Amino acid sequence: MFLKGFKTLSIAGALALTLAACGGDSDLDTPTGSSPTHADEPGDVTTPNDSVDPDSEDPSNNSADTTAQDIDLASDELPISATDALETSADEVGGGEDAIVHSIKIKFSDSRDAWEWSVKTLADGTDHKVKVDADTGEVVKHEEDSTDDHEEAIDLDDPMTFDEAKDIALDTRDGRIVSWKYEWDDGQYEYEFDIEADGETEEVKVYAETGDSKLD
Repeated sequence: MFLKGFKTLSIAGALALTLAACGGDSDLDTPTGSSPTHADEPGDVTTPNDSVDPDSEDPSNNSADTTAQDIDLASDELPISATDALETSADEVGGGEDAIVHSIKIKFSDSRDAWEWSVKTLADGTDHKVKVDADTGEVVKHEEDSTDDHEEAIDLDDPMTFDEAKDIALDTRDGRIVSWKYEWDDGQYEYEFDIEADGETEEVKVYAETGDSKLD
């Protein structure tokens, strides 16, 4: 708060660190290694509300536990990291050795007034999109679509880490990162950053294999 051959990650290799962190077995092929955020490092990204009664059972009184919308994803951390979201999605989808995580995204949901991770996984001809609350770690939505698309597994460390991609994006456009995504798309690995400056948001693409960037 992420090889050059880009082969589908295997259970024994790519999931080793994730499974070690979970302390359990998962059949899902997910990215490993460093994550752009760390759930165990507290950051100044929450907005306390002294008027909230902690004993209230009203679910709307949760502002003290909700990360502010105006954080900068380049530096601020969310309670639920990218690795946490991947693990939660793996538990939700199940899958098997051939399951492939091909996209992860973080953005603020206006409808829920909360930050959400979105993880896409292809398993047995079904594309799963699992949305995870970035404050609580709860699954808030799970969509499934049949597909015959080919996907490749992403890795937040290879061929380019999140931090490397972030620095390239900010060199291309300076500002506040309000959302980002990493995915396999049209035969290549690419990061997408939505960067806000002076009230305007523009998208910067960073191609993980070449280090090139493009302002859209």
